[in-house]
Amino acid sequence: MKLWQIFLVIAVIVILVFLSFGFISGKSDLKTDIGVGLAESFHDSKKYDLAMSMCEWVLEDEPDNRDALAVKAKILTETGNQDEALELQRYIVYDIPEEATKEDWQNLASLTIKAGNTSEAVDAYGKLEEYYTQMYIEDPSVDTLYSRGQVLIKLQRYDEAIDCYLKMTVLEPNSSKSWIGLGDAYLFKSMYEQGQLKDLYSDLGKDPSERVNKYNFNAYQSNMKAVEAYNEAVELDPLAYALVASKIVGSYQQSIENYQDILEGL
Repeated sequence: MKLWQIFLVIAVIVILVFLSFGFISGKSDLKTDIGVGLAESFHDSKKYDLAMSMCEWVLEDEPDNRDALAVKAKILTETGNQDEALELQRYIVYDIPEEATKEDWQNLASLTIKAGNTSEAVDAYGKLEEYYTQMYIEDPSVDTLYSRGQVLIKLQRYDEAIDCYLKMTVLEPNSSKSWIGLGDAYLFKSMYEQGQLKDLYSDLGKDPSERVNKYNFNAYQSNMKAVEAYNEAVELDPLAYALVASKIVGSYQQSIENYQDILEGL
């Protein structure tokens, strides 16, 4: 093919693209589906400028489109614009009439932790815990139990987390994930009882009675329970050894001084 023919083909393609975008712009649902799909694809490829332009294209007609706003918030987060991302995520959660999803609350919790706003992060994780509790009532599954347990650990509600993972070990006794989750709950309970973790409830002026105290183990007993659970995980999956060893060694090496460190330790 000659050079002028190649340029002609390119010109035709460009014209068709512009014409199709003009057509799509008049079809709101089609525009939204295509725009959000392209935004997500460009975001996953780390082509942030193109992803952002697709978000803005959708938001021209639907300024409260939750999917486009969610992608935009992720782009802002990953490009270092944390403050803008946090403000946008707050808008998504609190100002859009449509009910916030668990992903919305998870994103808000993560951003507020990075911003050092412990109180708001705890509120967001509290909403997540409520979500998983209701979800388990409606459709019990081990995945929901695991997710709820992780959130409960972050909220320093260790005994409730232990209950979640004990249920998992009954439902899926051959799953290393169940035993690692149980080990995590016992390990963080042990660290808390040793004074290695700051008391979240005291720091925020919360009533300690909000924390359920069901298992009256001392720090040593909780630690041994963690080791037992981790050993079960390693017997089921020897590849889990490096992971659980790092958790145990890390718990001895340092005290965790702030809430962000607690969350990053999971």
